[in-house]
Amino acid sequence: MEISSLTSAFTAATAAQLAMETSVQVLDKALDVQALSALALIEALPPLPSGANPPNLGNFIDTTA
Repeated sequence: MEISSLTSAFTAATAAQLAMETSVQVLDKALDVQALSALALIEALPPLPSGANPPNLGNFIDTTA
């Protein structure tokens, strides 16, 4: 095998590994941005009203019906 073919094979493998590592890093950044966006949406929700129902409502489930 010639040196030039070994060099080109090594260069191609190195380029493929670099492309894969870059893709993983971009995916990681995208997931971080998505998590921050979801957290911001959750924090933007208004609080639930606490006094809308009487205190005895919703405490029991009728399972005999």
